[in-house]
Amino acid sequence: MTSSDQQPLTKKDKKDHKVVASEPLPKRRLCNGYCCFKLLVVLYGLLYFAIGVLLLSVGLWVASVKRDFSSVNDALASPSILMMVVGILIVATALIGIIGALREHLNCLRVFLGIVIIIFILQVIIGILAFVYREETVTMVSSQLNFAVEEYHTDEDLGHAVDRIQEKLKCCGLDGPQTWERNEFYSCSTPDADSAYTCSVPDSCCMKVREDCGLGARRNSSLAEMRRRRIYTIGCTDLFRSWLAWHLNTLGPIALSFAIVHILGIFVVYWFITKMEDRRHLFKYRQRYFES
Repeated sequence: MTSSDQQPLTKKDKKDHKVVASEPLPKRRLCNGYCCFKLLVVLYGLLYFAIGVLLLSVGLWVASVKRDFSSVNDALASPSILMMVVGILIVATALIGIIGALREHLNCLRVFLGIVIIIFILQVIIGILAFVYREETVTMVSSQLNFAVEEYHTDEDLGHAVDRIQEKLKCCGLDGPQTWERNEFYSCSTPDADSAYTCSVPDSCCMKVREDCGLGARRNSSLAEMRRRRIYTIGCTDLFRSWLAWHLNTLGPIALSFAIVHILGIFVVYWFITKMEDRRHLFKYRQRYFES
C-alpha cells in the first residue's frame, strides 16, 4: 500500500479515536454475586468441618469422663452420645458440601442443605437435653449415690465407680464418713462385731490411698480425729451434683451456639442453590432460543 492510498484522518475520526482512547477500561469486580456465594459455601463447609471435629472431641471427652461414674449415674450418656453422632455427621456432611460447591454439583448441595437442617434440629435437642438433665440431677443424684453406698462390695462395678468419685472429688460418703454406717460391711452394728472392717470406711476415703488405710476410721472417732488420720470428712453428694451440673452446662451452650452458626449457613447454602438453579434455567432458555 502506497502513501497515496492512506487517507488522512478527518476531524470526526480523530475525535472518535480520542473518545475511545480516553474511556477507562471497565473495572472487573472482584466477586460477583454467584462467585461470592460459592466462596461463602466453601468457607462455610470448612468451618462446618472444624465444628464437627470440635463437637466430636467434646463428646469423646465427656464420654471418657463419665465412664468412671457411669455405674452410679449415667446422666451424661445421652447428651455425649448425641454430640458424637452429630460430630461425625457434620464432618461427613461438610465434605459433601465442599465438593458440591467446588464442582457446582446441585444434588450434592441439596443433600448438604437437607443434612444441615437435620443436624441443626439435633443440636437444638442436645441443648434441651443438657438443660433438662441439669434440672433433674438434684432429685436423681442423692438416691443413686445412696444405693451405691449400700451396695458397695456387693457390685464390683458400682464399688469401682464410688471409689473413683471419692478419689477424684476428695470426699467420703454422701454427707460424710458416717454415711458408711448404712453399708453392712462397714457398719458398727454389724452382727460380726469382731470383723476388721467394722466402723471402717473404704480406702478411697483416705487422702493418701493405701491398703487398709480406712480400717476402724469411724471407731470412737470424731471428725477432727478422722482428719488427723488423713480421712476426707466432706460428703460427696453436693460435690458430685456440682460436677455433673458443670459438665451438662458445658454441653448445652456449645451445642446451641453452633446451632446459631448453622442458621446462617442454611441461608447461604439455600441462596447459592437458588442462584445455581437460575443460571441453569437461563442457560437452557438461551440454548433453546439459539437452536430455534
